[in-house]
Parts: sequence; C-alpha cells; structure tokens
Amino acid sequence: MPGARGTQILLERERELALIDQTLDAAAEGRGSTMLVRGPAGIGKSELLSAASLRAAGRGFETLRARGGEFERSFAFGIARQLFAAHLEDADQRAALLQGAAGLAGPALFVEEAGTDDGAAVSMGDPAAPIQHGLHWLVANLAEGAPLLIAVDDVQWADLESARWLVYLARRMTDLPVLLLTAIRDGEPALGADVISALEEESGSHALRPEPLSQVATVDLVRFELGAGADEEFCAAAHRAAGGNPLYLRELIAAARDADLAPVAESATKLEDLRPEGISRSVLVRIARLGAEASATAQVVAILGDGTSLQRVARLSGLEPDEVAVTAEGLVRAGILAGAETLDFAHPLIRSAVYGEIAPGKRAVMHSRAAQLLVADEASAVGSEQGSNWGSKLSESEDSEGDPEPPVQAQSNLSRTASPGLWSRWSPVRVRSLTPHWRPRSGGASSEGRSGGAEPGSSL
Repeated sequence: MPGARGTQILLERERELALIDQTLDAAAEGRGSTMLVRGPAGIGKSELLSAASLRAAGRGFETLRARGGEFERSFAFGIARQLFAAHLEDADQRAALLQGAAGLAGPALFVEEAGTDDGAAVSMGDPAAPIQHGLHWLVANLAEGAPLLIAVDDVQWADLESARWLVYLARRMTDLPVLLLTAIRDGEPALGADVISALEEESGSHALRPEPLSQVATVDLVRFELGAGADEEFCAAAHRAAGGNPLYLRELIAAARDADLAPVAESATKLEDLRPEGISRSVLVRIARLGAEASATAQVVAILGDGTSLQRVARLSGLEPDEVAVTAEGLVRAGILAGAETLDFAHPLIRSAVYGEIAPGKRAVMHSRAAQLLVADEASAVGSEQGSNWGSKLSESEDSEGDPEPPVQAQSNLSRTASPGLWSRWSPVRVRSLTPHWRPRSGGASSEGRSGGAEPGSSL
C-alpha cells in the first residue's frame, strides 16, 4: 500500500544515527561534545536533527532548538533567545536559572532584572564576553536538572553574536552533560567561514556528511510512496533525476502523484520534465542569493546543456571568463552545479527549474544565439569555410520577427547547410538541447540533397 503523503522515513542513515546515539550516551554520562551535520540543501540535515531530538527525549534529555534565518542575521543573540525563551517565561524559573554568573546573559535575553556583581570584573575587552560567559552558565544551570541537547539548524544563517557564543560554548562543555548539534548548509554566502571552521576544529567535535541515497534506497522510497509495484525503470529514472537527494526525490514523487503519473516504465521519460514547485522555489532562491552573475551563468548552462565550457558560457552570457569561473565556483558550493570547469548541473531537476524560469521569448533568442556560437565553433574545428554561411542562416532565423520558435528555424537552416563532417561531431543530446522543439522531417537529410550525412537527432 502506498505511503501516506507527508510520511517521513530515514533511509541509509544508520551510520549517522549510530554516532548520534553514541554522543547522546556520552553526554548523559557528563561528557559533552559538539557535532556538525554538513551538506547541500535537501540532503537530510534537518531530518537528522529531528531524529536526534526524538532519541534524546527517549533518554530523558531536555532539548533546546533554534534555527537560523536568512533575514534575521542582524538580530544579535537571536539564536540564543530562541533556545532559552521557553525557559524564561515563568518568573520563578527565570530567577533560578539566572542566578550567579548566568545573570550576565540578561541583556542578550531582554531580561532586565538579571544581573551580577561579577559583570565589572569581566566586562573589559570584547563587550560580548560577559554575555557569552553568562549564557555558558545558563546552559550549566539548565543541565543540572537534566542532560541537554542543543540543536541549531541552518547555522550558516545564524547571527554572528550567537555563532561566536556557540564556539565559546563548544570549548567549555566537555565536562557538562550537553550535546551541541548543529546543521550547516554548504555553499551559502552567509556566516563567516572562520566561525564554522572554529566549530569544526574544536577537540571532541564530530562531523557528519550524509551521502546521497543509493539507487536501492530510491527504489525503496518510490515503492513506499507510490506502491510496491512501481516499475524498476521508473525507479531508476527517479534516481537519475533526483541524484540521490532525499528532498528532491520526495518532491519528485509528490509531483508525479499530483500529475497522475503512473509508476510504470512508459512514464520514466516524463519524470525529468516535471518541475516540482518545492524544488524550483528552493533552487531559484539559492541562485538569487548568489547575485545576477549566478543567475545569468545558470541560465546559459541550462541553454547550452551539461558539459559546456567556461569560455562558451562567458561568450553567451556577456560575462568575463574570470567572472564566470568565480561564479561557477559559488554555484558548485551551493549545490547547483556539479563541476566548475566543465559545467554540469548537480541534478536534472535543477536544470529543469532554471530552464523553466527563463521567459519563452528570451529562451528562444538564447537558443538561437547558442546555435550560432556552437556552429561557429564546430566550423572552426573542421576547418570548413561554410561557417559564415551557417552563421548568416542562423542570424536570419534569430532576426525573423513573428517566428514563434526561432530555434526550429535555426535547426532547419543548419540541417540544410551543414556538412557531413560537422554532423558527425554533434551528439543528438547537444542538438536537442539547443533546439528542443525540432523534430526530423520524413526523408531525413537525403531529402535536402545530402547523402551520407547523419540526421539531427539520429546517431550523430
């Protein structure tokens, strides 16, 4: 029976869960430690934090949770306030927890009555030092009642003051019954790398990097969600499309369900054409954070297809090669591209999201210009003098106002004028990526007066 929508199961995370169990057991015995879960968007970091919270509750832990927010980084000690707010609402409990040095944390927590005579002794130097010291003692006071799990998601968006306090705490909790568990998304231009590195380099710190799901796990999840009879070919196509990313796979399954796409072999080729809203939204927001150059670069790669070069992207985007190189590195860190030299999207679904965001008119013009660019490159490679003729033919199709699909006319012109030597160097995938609406005419290339040349879309 298919799984209920919204059901969450963790697959192939036994190693991560075992390490979480070990560190929780150690914390319960008074041996605190820090654990960082790192990886790209959608790999399952938040799910591991949720699983850790459930495991901690089963061991009698008190759990404090917080999450960084992209638009909340300017609020100093915002993460700290999230962690402790529920414990400071009651006046009696607040007074007990903020006794002694813990009272130094009062200003950060908007608790005006808190205070201590020790403040003057520690207030020299960094003005945040007394607050960090107070928050550390607040943790210690809470841990007297029960061991603590402090779980902070999206640390890359934490305010700097809270992030520095987390480093301060990590250095001082080895003898406390506390596990500090953080999740950090790779590739986000937010929190300084030095703060994250400081967390990673603390003695006793554990790093987790969840791996993409295997095809076996993908099959299990597809069949759990869509029924045990889901075809093997359909499952394999889902694995290729999602690239083992659990979030992308779940969104793809939901989109297939919404589209009434049966999990049969005949549906396999339709999966990559789906553009799940959740994936598109996530991908486009992450690209937008990286700036206009990142958006331009991603769109050009979507037009040219995987495996394109930095030089071609620069020529089509109008950016300088050095700009494209730096931008591509940022897109790789953000999990959008898989390679920064030969440019490939990390997942077909990401390419689909980027491609679908390009306005139809702009997309047609970009396809036509891309065809011009590649024809000129290929003509140069085979030493043909026909390059200028091909370029002019393609320009005609690009400049033809009223032609609703310039790429179609560009392909038609190209198929009539290209030499067999040129066609032998073009793959069907590249041809289709440049002119997605083109379909071979009956009679093929020979009907255009070429003998021996391969048709576009056939075995070129």
